[in-house]
This record gives sequence, structure tokens and C-alpha cells, in this order.
Amino acid sequence: MLPGCATPGWQRGATVQSASRSQPSGPSAQASGSLPNAIALVPLYSYPSNSSVWAPLVSGHQQAPSIPVDAIVNVDNGPGKKLDANYQAGVAQLHAGGITVLGYVYTRYGRRALGTIEHDIERWQQVYAVDGIFLDEMASKKGHESLYASATSYAKSLGLAPVIGNPGTNPSQSYEPTVDAIVIWENDAYPTLQYLGGGWHSKYDRSHFGFIAYDQSSLDVSFDQQAEAYVLYEFVTNGSGSNPYAALPPYLDQFLSTLQASS
Repeated sequence: MLPGCATPGWQRGATVQSASRSQPSGPSAQASGSLPNAIALVPLYSYPSNSSVWAPLVSGHQQAPSIPVDAIVNVDNGPGKKLDANYQAGVAQLHAGGITVLGYVYTRYGRRALGTIEHDIERWQQVYAVDGIFLDEMASKKGHESLYASATSYAKSLGLAPVIGNPGTNPSQSYEPTVDAIVIWENDAYPTLQYLGGGWHSKYDRSHFGFIAYDQSSLDVSFDQQAEAYVLYEFVTNGSGSNPYAALPPYLDQFLSTLQASS
């Protein structure tokens, strides 16, 4: 999901230990355990060089407060080796604005060592005080389920939630219990409603799934609202190229208001 990864997620056209599943939580979650219409899952892959860079996301959330925002942050293809005070300040700014922050961890489609993944998870928690974890480059074919279940369990042991996995496509059903939610679509087009709600997805609650569409010049308002019947996590952006998430979309406020309007 970032430049520098071997095969970025947006270029993709065994007995499993079940990780304990977390309901959406954190600063932006609604009380009483009820689910919101949607959660905006925002890859925030811009550098917080000053307080104004991430401010539009905070202000957008304030204008549509019933729609929680989970922002994914990435220092250097993960938490990085050196502390970055600008990221610490940026995460604090997001928290002050009621936004849940997820730390980016790549998994190389199940080929990255569990110990290295756990090191990144721990560093996100200790250095940047994130709320949850985003496991990118998630495997989709059977065979790596235990890696993701173990990584999720480790994150939970540190008090981190949610843990969201991103294969960017439809994975084997065997991965469903290994994380809290799965991004089942990341592409330069919208998915279809049949894709989101069909197949094995229909056996599970919508809170287990999400989609991301990039390179979209405008929103499909009707689709974004109808998709809430099938997924909890959504994001749409006009970004494209090697990092579609280098800037927030110009229609961010409209996107959040669209999700809120279907209440």
C-alpha cells in the first residue's frame, strides 16, 4: 500500500487460530456497542510537516461527527527506526480531534517473519501511541492464517484495536477469523454491491469488511450509501499513481457527509 513495497496492494487486480475480535472502538466509536453507518478508513500517507497538513481530516470529522474516522499513518513503511517528532505531534492532533489512529505494518503476503511484524506493532504502540494496527499486503491464499491470527493476538495483548488486514482483494474465507476486519477491495474503480455482499461475505456481519477505491474524480453518492449494508469501512479518493494517498481528496467533507446522511 506504499511506494517501496514489493507489490503494492493497489496493483493487484490449515487449522486457524481465531483472534479475539474487537468491535470498532477508540476515540471515534459510538457508545453502547451499536455500530455506526460506516467508518471512514483513511490512508493518511502524507507527512505531517506542520499542524495544517492533517487538519482537514480533523475538521471534516467535526462536521460529520456521527461517522467515526480511522486514520492509517505510516512513518517509513512502518513505524521506522528513528523517532519522528512530527508524527508524534500529528498522532496527538488526530487523537485530539476524536480520530482513531492505526499504525501501518506490511506483511509481504505472509512471508514476513512474525517476530519482525510484532516488533513493528510494539514500536507503534510505544513510540506513537496508536490505537490499532493496519496489516497491509495481507495474504489471500490459504497457508498463512496462523501468522495473521498471531499478529492480531499480539496487538490485542498490547491493548491495540482494531486490527484490520488488507489483501486488497477477496481472500480465502479461512482468513476471516484472523483479524477484526478485512479490506476486500482496493482498486482504481468502485466494486459492485454484488461483490461486497456476495459469496462467503454474506455469512458474516458487515463490520468484518471494508473497501477502498482510488483514482475517482467524483463520488458515487448512491453507491457509498448502499454499500453500508455490506461493509463497515469505506474510503474513496481521487489520488492515483505510486501513492494514491499522498493527499486527502478534495471531496473529503462530501464523502463524510454522504456517509452520515444515510442515517
